[in-house]
Amino acid sequence: MSIHPLPSRARFFACALFAVLVAATLVSADPAPPPAITFHALPEASYDAAATVSGYATKVFLSGQPGTSAEDALRRLAGELNALGLSPANLANVRGSLLDTPDHPFSMAPWNAAWERLYAEPAPRATRTTVAAVALPGANTRVVAEAVAAFHAEPEGSVPGRPSLNPFVRFHGEGAHGASASAIVLPGTALFFSSGILADPADPRAPENSVARFGSVAAQTRSIFAKLEDLLLREGFQWEDIFYVRGLLSPDPETGETDFAGFGETFEAHFPGRHPRLRPALTIWSAPGFAPTGRLVEVEIYAAAADGRGPFIRFDTDRAHPGLQMTGTEAARISSSGTVARYQALTWFSGAIGTASDDLHEESISTLLTLLRRLRDLGLDFDATVHLRAYPVVGEAFSAKMGDWNQAYGRFFALPVNPHKPARTSFPVTALPGQRAIEVEILAIGP
Repeated sequence: MSIHPLPSRARFFACALFAVLVAATLVSADPAPPPAITFHALPEASYDAAATVSGYATKVFLSGQPGTSAEDALRRLAGELNALGLSPANLANVRGSLLDTPDHPFSMAPWNAAWERLYAEPAPRATRTTVAAVALPGANTRVVAEAVAAFHAEPEGSVPGRPSLNPFVRFHGEGAHGASASAIVLPGTALFFSSGILADPADPRAPENSVARFGSVAAQTRSIFAKLEDLLLREGFQWEDIFYVRGLLSPDPETGETDFAGFGETFEAHFPGRHPRLRPALTIWSAPGFAPTGRLVEVEIYAAAADGRGPFIRFDTDRAHPGLQMTGTEAARISSSGTVARYQALTWFSGAIGTASDDLHEESISTLLTLLRRLRDLGLDFDATVHLRAYPVVGEAFSAKMGDWNQAYGRFFALPVNPHKPARTSFPVTALPGQRAIEVEILAIGP
């Protein structure tokens, strides 16, 4: 059988029809979403320098998982991910608090070994921060591991977890003190990140830098929660919008004990005690912190706007990053909080250390320069910073060392050349990787 070619005019119309059909198919097809997480390599490390989570991804904030060992804590994180239908490949950021006591001195070796066994290749290598803790909740706890993960939910599927009072948040699993094991935040909502907040004096007549001046852990936590609720209301959020709480506790200078129970009871009264569906994820651990000043508690919170937009009714295009809004007083060197508009990408950076030095000011500058290089590798700068968290080792020289850190910070932020002021937490610890004097991590908007 012979095949006769179409006349030239017929061939023309056939090709044209085929092109129209292909074009219609391409236009009607939904565009592929960006990857839930884009990793940015850190050479010669078992983790990445940065992880960018798409604004269109569902985010999971996992409570601190206590473990009797590094492997135990990391396996518990993996277990919660598995219960959500996820895996370590979905992790963007992991923060480890490793016990540092005379009986259990701070050591990176078991942590690194467990990390390599469980979370390194072939899975993407999540960003990582590691610090020392002088006490952890639970009699046999040696490590607490917390994390942020991300994934794309199927359009026809349902996001796992129990409904919260906020329609953009789900809670999953059981955590300590009535908390959830994880909080799942849907895409399409503005996110609120607070600075670390300290308590106001309970008895201004008590001696300066005394616990009596600020009260017990429970009293200080109540003071902080009241301040945080005021801050949320001023920024258009509600207490019910909180999905994550991080409690940074310090041991009593006189007894050396950390009152985890006092914090936990106050947390339970202010969250599930106010409503049974209000059960944010929770991480608590203890380091020296501000104990020399009498303050035994510092708290950070994350919240999601119930209407999806939060304060972003109209973008301020005069800002370098219109999707980022900072709050606070003009005179302050840090912002009280940072709010990120809906559908904005967020980048978690690994904790950075600089060149070792006997001078904390000099080492802090080196550390911040390391972070600046990592930001610029992604086309960002310090004005993209939502939250900055610093862990200085100050020893007995609390005031002088904190002054060194603050002076270094002031060379990069709240300046005429960079008026931007991130939300910030500075929490002194006893030890860091590589025997460094400070480690700094940041969360940034974009790219």
